[in-house]
Parts: sequence; C-alpha cells; structure tokens
Amino acid sequence: MNAIELRERLNKSEENVAKIQKTIERHEAQAAKKLAVLEQNGWKADRYLYNDGQHDDAYWAVCEYENKLSDIKSAGKKLEEAERIRDNWKAKFDRQMELEKTIQTQIPEVFKKVRDELADRWTAWDIREREVMRQRKRELNDECENDWRKFNKLWRDMYSYNREDSLNHTDEEFRKIEEKIADEWLLDLYNRVYAITGEIVDCSGITWGGKCLDGIVIGKAGKAVVNTIGAGGYNEHIILDSGRHGQRFHLRTLVNEMK
Repeated sequence: MNAIELRERLNKSEENVAKIQKTIERHEAQAAKKLAVLEQNGWKADRYLYNDGQHDDAYWAVCEYENKLSDIKSAGKKLEEAERIRDNWKAKFDRQMELEKTIQTQIPEVFKKVRDELADRWTAWDIREREVMRQRKRELNDECENDWRKFNKLWRDMYSYNREDSLNHTDEEFRKIEEKIADEWLLDLYNRVYAITGEIVDCSGITWGGKCLDGIVIGKAGKAVVNTIGAGGYNEHIILDSGRHGQRFHLRTLVNEMK
C-alpha cells in the first residue's frame, strides 16, 4: 500500500476509535444518572441486598446500573482493540511516508529506474503465471473428467494453496504487490550503499543495462562498488512439467567498500 491508501485506512481506524469513545461517554453519562437514582433513594449498588422479592424497585435500579457498568467495560475492551489497530496502521503509514520521502529525496535516479523495471517485469511474470495456471486448471479438469478427488490430488502436486491464491489477483493487485517488494529491494540496496558512502554525492559511475547494475557510488564518507547480477528470467517463457514458468528474474546485489 502507498501512503495515500494507508492514510485512508488510518483515517477509518481513527474514526472507529472516536466512535467507540463517544459510546463510552454515553454509557458513562447514563451510568451516572442511574447511580444518582440509587443515591437519592439511599440504595447501595449491590443487587443481592434487594433480591428478596420485597424491594423490586431497588433491585432493578441496581441491575440497570450494573448493566451500564458492564456496557462500559465491554466498550472499553473494544476501544483497546480499536486503538491497537489504529496504532498498527499509524506505524505502517509512518514507515511508508519515511520510505517514500527517502525514495523521492535521497535515492539516486538510477536505483529508482531499476526498481521500476523490476516491478514491471515481476508484474508481467505474475500475470503470465496466472494465465498458465488458469489454462492448466482447465486442461486438468478435462483430463480428470470431473473426478474431483483425482483433480485435487494432481492440482495440489502442481500448486500450493498460496500459489493458487494468485488466480484471484487482478493485474492491478499484482502491480501493487510487486511495487512494494521492489521498494523494499530498493531501500535495502540504498541502505547498504549508504552504510559505506554516507550521503551520496555522485552516481555517474554506475549504470543499469537492463539485467545488471554495476559501478561506483561516491559519497561524503567513502566509495562503494556495486555489482548486481541478474538471475532467472532466461527461461521465463519455458513451461515446466509442473505447469509453471521458469524462475522469474531477480537481482543478486553485492555492495563493497572501495579501498
């Protein structure tokens, strides 16, 4: 999720917290009124004192007060959970804001270019995989002639439940997933370079050729040599026996200090 989407989730969670807080305030106000009735009549807030069939007014007045206290307690537990959820979304939002700020202001353009191309390639790979799975599922169903047990055994040998979930993903959902993974890759690379160079001042010595990212990054604290090797992808269009494509393209990146 990007910062905008996380902000929407955070807003909804904050609205839920505020709603529960108002509910608690309402319960507390009602409880105060019921307690005032008890005090005005000199009744103690203990229903068992009046559970003799001769003090029904007092008994039920105490019951209403205790029920209202129970409502407050129950709402309090809901508030704790709602606040936990809100804090969780806030932490995610803050991390994403920091990530996007770092990407926009500090990370070199050549690194961002690699990130974008990785997201493109991974999304395309996901879409191809999904279509292969759909085709294989139709073929397997025909082969099994609607024998569900046979189909399920053969299908599960090919695909796990997690991989099968991708059948339900849209192209846009794949893109969001891969953009997040690419952002994580980008930030990891930047942090490893920054640990050696400090503030980056020159990336003119590093190039991206579509499969490899190589060169020297110069910073205020030192120089880093980046050597990135592309792996996978060479057989992306080959269909394996399992019905899957070959391993998708990814990068193996080495970052070392230049002595």
